[in-house]
Amino acid sequence: MSENTHQDEYRAWAAKLETLSRLAVRQFLGTRPEGDPRVDYLAGLEAFKNVATAQIAALTMIVTTLLGDNVETLRKAGLAELQGQIESMEKDLAVTGWDGDGNPLFDLPASRELTKGWPE
Repeated sequence: MSENTHQDEYRAWAAKLETLSRLAVRQFLGTRPEGDPRVDYLAGLEAFKNVATAQIAALTMIVTTLLGDNVETLRKAGLAELQGQIESMEKDLAVTGWDGDGNPLFDLPASRELTKGWPE
């Protein structure tokens, strides 16, 4: 995989992660208007935490098992960890897929059940 192709794929996964992070924060805080600075701030923190978690897991895996391995292995591991983080968040938020505009699609009954204890 070329470096540009890898970067494009990584950016696409990171954009999904940002969308899921924003959704998780908005659901946690309850209904807030678009542009609420609390949502923006917490969504940024949530997205950073998730990207950092994915990258740390990838680096740990490589350093402990493949010390000295090439850059392509690091890229693949980082992408795999990011995908794993997204899959975990999709499960937590009852996301069933993505539309053509990059918006998540939900299992609404499951989503309501998951979030019923969250603030209104």
